[in-house]
Amino acid sequence: MGADAMTPEQIYQQLIEVAEKLDIRVSEKNLRQAAGLRVRSGLCKVHGDSVYIMDKKARLTKKISLLAECLARYPLDALYLVPAVREVIDRNRAVKREDDADRQRVIEVGGRTAEPDEGEQGGPENTTGSRSASPDPS
Repeated sequence: MGADAMTPEQIYQQLIEVAEKLDIRVSEKNLRQAAGLRVRSGLCKVHGDSVYIMDKKARLTKKISLLAECLARYPLDALYLVPAVREVIDRNRAVKREDDADRQRVIEVGGRTAEPDEGEQGGPENTTGSRSASPDPS
């Protein structure tokens, strides 16, 4: 059963279930820009709990890719995943690696030593020019 056999809604619900198995709560919020702040979907800690805050207004395909990319950072071999969902996560893992490699090349060409901006995945943004360690999801 490939990703084509499931509806996008089913895939998204399955991804939420995978997140819950990893003790990540997915919370959909309206992230409209307010007071000049740009808020994006991403993983964060709230009172010690992992929460993926998802933009409620994002297209379903965007929600799927954001959550799948987040989950791709975690060891999933011990979890049973519907094959179509594993395929979506693996596809987003490959895209993330390509994006990271492209960002690293841009940084090296630009002569900067800062880590690439993690963008909509909720990762740390480092604009100080020094390297910081990324949190280990395991």
